[in-house]
Amino acid sequence: MPAFLSVGPNAGSRTPEQSWYGACCFAPRHRNAVQTIRRSLFMHTRKASLPAIPAFALKLLIAGVLMVAAFILAPLAQAAEPAQGGGDQPVVQRLLDAMAQNDYQAFTSQGTPEFAAIDQAQFSQVSTSLAPRLKQGYTVQYMGNLQQQGLDISVWKISFQDQGDDLLATLNVQDGRVGGFFLR
Repeated sequence: MPAFLSVGPNAGSRTPEQSWYGACCFAPRHRNAVQTIRRSLFMHTRKASLPAIPAFALKLLIAGVLMVAAFILAPLAQAAEPAQGGGDQPVVQRLLDAMAQNDYQAFTSQGTPEFAAIDQAQFSQVSTSLAPRLKQGYTVQYMGNLQQQGLDISVWKISFQDQGDDLLATLNVQDGRVGGFFLR
């Protein structure tokens, strides 16, 4: 039997494998101690992570970011909105000016053939009732767009200088021509 180096107080009572292990390494007293030593060598590394943020604080952070985004994007959205239907304001004003002058030809010349088919008596009736208020002065304000029956309809508020009731106008422009104009 080959000679093994034995170290420690119980050197003679060990088997050759135990003696060799004891001579070159730390010999744990329990089997679980070996697993603990092996684990402890690799368990000191940490995953890189953000510090823990409480759920309430995270909700406040997200709400704050969304609020800032809304404040930044709202003016941009409002600035882009008049470009959609706001470009039709000259058309609305030409139609209202034609009504103020009771000019059937100027009113219908801006429209499609279907729009121009409006009866002159109907035009005169509406024009006669609105002309005095239109002549005193009015302002036109773009309110937004609607999609109705596949058409893009711009909505307008007409306010009069006489401080009377406002009118709501809807306008449909198709290929640069008036397809419909209604006052309510």
